[in-house]
Amino acid sequence: MALFDPAPLNFNSLNLDARLLSGIKDLGWSDTRPVQSGVIPLALTGADVIACAETGTGKTAAFLVPILQRFLNEPAPVPPRTRALVLAPTRELAVQIEDQVQGLTYHTTVSSIAVYGGVPMDQQERALKAHVDMVVATPGRLMDHMRHDTPSFLGLEVLVLDEADRMLDMGFWPDVQRILAALPATRQTLLFSATMPAEVLKLTQEFLREPKYVQVGRRGGPAQTITHAVQEVPSAEKTKWLAQWLREESEGPVLILCRTKIVPRRCTPIARSSNAWPQWRDSVPAPTPCWWPPTWPRAAWTSKALPTWSISKCPTRQRHMCTAWAEPAGPRPLEAP
Repeated sequence: MALFDPAPLNFNSLNLDARLLSGIKDLGWSDTRPVQSGVIPLALTGADVIACAETGTGKTAAFLVPILQRFLNEPAPVPPRTRALVLAPTRELAVQIEDQVQGLTYHTTVSSIAVYGGVPMDQQERALKAHVDMVVATPGRLMDHMRHDTPSFLGLEVLVLDEADRMLDMGFWPDVQRILAALPATRQTLLFSATMPAEVLKLTQEFLREPKYVQVGRRGGPAQTITHAVQEVPSAEKTKWLAQWLREESEGPVLILCRTKIVPRRCTPIARSSNAWPQWRDSVPAPTPCWWPPTWPRAAWTSKALPTWSISKCPTRQRHMCTAWAEPAGPRPLEAP
C-alpha cells in the first residue's frame, strides 16, 4: 500500500498546466480531497494505481487531472489518436465524467466523447473515427463499436476503470476483459473501486504493472457519506407512514424506489401534497410511466430525471419495512442529470 498524506493539497502546488488550473478554478475547486491527495501525485509519475474509496469522494477528478496534465505536457499527436479510455458501469456515470472533462478542458483543445447505450450510435461513431483524445464509455456500448471495428486504441496511453466493483456486479466483467485484451500492453492503468472483490484483484494481477495501492477510509461496510436509518412499518401502514414522513421530515427533492409499478401511481397523490413536490412541479415534464426502475417523483419517470446532487432523501419501499437514508448537505458537485 502506498503511504500518503490525506491532508488537502492546493491544486496550485501540484505544478499543473495553467490551462488546466483555469478549468479547475472555473469549477470552484481549490484543494484536493483525500483520494485526490493520494492518487494525483502517484498518477502524475506514470505509475499504475489502485484506489479503494467510497463513491462520492472525488475519484473522478483524481484520474482526470493527471490524465489531462499528461496531455498538456506533450505536443498533440499527428495524426490524432485516442490517448485515454475511461470505462464506467452506467451511462449516468459516463455522462457525469464527460461533464467534468468538458469543464476541466474548457481552456484547452482536448477532445472527448461519452459512449453509452440508449442513444443512436452515429455521433459516437464519428467521434471515435476522428480519434478524439479521450473516450468515456460503458463496456456494453463500447463493445458494440468494437465489433464494427470503429474505435482504434493502438496509441492508447492511459486506461481508467472507474467503479470496477459495480461493473463486476452488473455483469460487465466479460466485456471488460475483452476490451482490456484488445488494448496495448504498454500503458498506464488506474483502477478505482469502493470494494475489492477477488475477481477485481485477479484482474489487477493480470493487467496492472507493479501498481501503487491507495486506501481511503475503511474497507467494506456502508458509505460514510450517507446516513442510514431503518423504520419497520407493517405493510398496510406503509402509505400512511410515507405521507406523514413526507409532510414532516422531507426538506427537498425525494426519490422513492418501489418494488412494483403500481406503487408509484399510489404515491403520486401523496407527493403532490408533500414538501418535496412544489419546487419541481413547474420545471419538469408531465409524468411518463417508466418502470425500469419504477421511481418517483415524476421527474424521475421521464428522460429528464432529477439531478442526483439535489436528492436529499431516498426511501426504499420493501415488503416488510421502509428504509430511508439521506446524504448530508454539502457543496453541489458537477453532475449531469
